[in-house]
Amino acid sequence: MDDTNDKLRRNLVVASAAILAAFWVGFRIPSLSTLGGVGVIDDAHAPRVWAAAALMLIYLLGRFHFSEDREKMLTAWSEDREARVVRYMSALAARKEVFDRNAGAKVREAYLNRKRSDGTAMVIRRVSLRDAIICDQSRAGKILYYRTRWSDDERGDFENRYSHSPNSEDEVAVDVYTVGRWRSPVIHVRAIGRSLTWSRGAFDLVVPYVLVVLAISACLHKFMSMPTAA
Repeated sequence: MDDTNDKLRRNLVVASAAILAAFWVGFRIPSLSTLGGVGVIDDAHAPRVWAAAALMLIYLLGRFHFSEDREKMLTAWSEDREARVVRYMSALAARKEVFDRNAGAKVREAYLNRKRSDGTAMVIRRVSLRDAIICDQSRAGKILYYRTRWSDDERGDFENRYSHSPNSEDEVAVDVYTVGRWRSPVIHVRAIGRSLTWSRGAFDLVVPYVLVVLAISACLHKFMSMPTAA
């Protein structure tokens, strides 16, 4: 096997899969050694071969664990997980914005109708989640900073709404949403679960570890269950 840095994951996966396949179909070490042309290894020495295979897997695992490719995979997985956390928090912020705007519309509608003397009722349009677009998100712990675009915004409405911060002319105005104490762990658990299932970075990172743990367990099972040479 090519032991260069860009082949470390492949080597670990191939070696683990080969050992698992040999364990699953019940290949015997003597027959494999004969086919490979390395001479005859009797059943008494077979446990040592399985022990050597486990040591080889541990070496390959160490090479992969401390490789640059593994760091890139971990970074890709972390970025995907963070993007999902922001997405879930944005969905909650959108619900809050819709609720607040509809509540304000209800109050304004009641006020205007009290002022009307012609007996007709004014109805202010309500909005739904489809009308709210959360953008420019930035997360700091449980706090999400964002801006909200509405489907009925006319030209310049969005810019005027966030022209500057009320605290300082030099700051850009943003909306703030804080996740509740008990909802935050749920969001993170959900993000981790979804990223493990759908993230390419998580797949590339997790599969080698799962395979090598199973392969080492198979080697140890064979080593412990077979008689050793005197």
